[in-house]
Amino acid sequence: MPNYRLRFGSYDLPTTLRPAGQDLPYTDGATARLREPGSVTRTPRLQEITLAVQGEFVGDTLNDFLAQRDAIIGNCQGKADLWYGRDDRYYKNAQLDRASLGVPDDGVLYGVNATVTFNFVSREYPEAFSVNTASVTLTASGGTVPGQGDLGSKARPTWTITVGTGGTGSLVLTNTTTGEVCIIAKPTGNFASGDVITLDRDTATAKLNGVIVLGLYDRRIPSIQGGINNIITLASSGTASPSALSLVYPPRYR
Repeated sequence: MPNYRLRFGSYDLPTTLRPAGQDLPYTDGATARLREPGSVTRTPRLQEITLAVQGEFVGDTLNDFLAQRDAIIGNCQGKADLWYGRDDRYYKNAQLDRASLGVPDDGVLYGVNATVTFNFVSREYPEAFSVNTASVTLTASGGTVPGQGDLGSKARPTWTITVGTGGTGSLVLTNTTTGEVCIIAKPTGNFASGDVITLDRDTATAKLNGVIVLGLYDRRIPSIQGGINNIITLASSGTASPSALSLVYPPRYR
């Protein structure tokens, strides 16, 4: 399954169509507010998101263009999950709101292109990942996160690492399946036994013992690839070593 896609339920829209502009802002004007120092979250007041898909049709007559438009409309009836170009999210219970067709005068005469726009609406926050189990506990050195969700989707998990032996150096969290590497080290001082490190991929924040610490990690907090097993490793570059590793991936974006 390609990373880039437009799919309504089980129907793949033609590859000549692409998302048109941003899917935000929300129509209710929801704004971001501070959740705690260093992170933000949207207020939960979502009313509706409009998702525009645009492209071109090629035909000889106006009826050719109308037939192509109507075929897509026929496959986008009711409500279904809409994959909207991104490889790591989709919108639940989206619905085709309207379709418009722009045919230039010479398009009818000479059989060139017609521009088409399909507007979908969704009243729910985008889904990040479809899973049955929302948490996984691994060994201190890593392990396998079973493949769940749709191939091509990505989860943005929260990782929790417990330090077993305090000391110098950094901890290196790697998803060898996605190639993402995260280097974790205190900006000043060393890790102590019992320290708890929390890495939130969704908000790109890191906490040490419940307190956000800027500069606690370098590179990128790993995601989880959908549909296949993910091989996770956790290693030490110094005397500090982990004693526990787990992750939680919420089914929805926050």
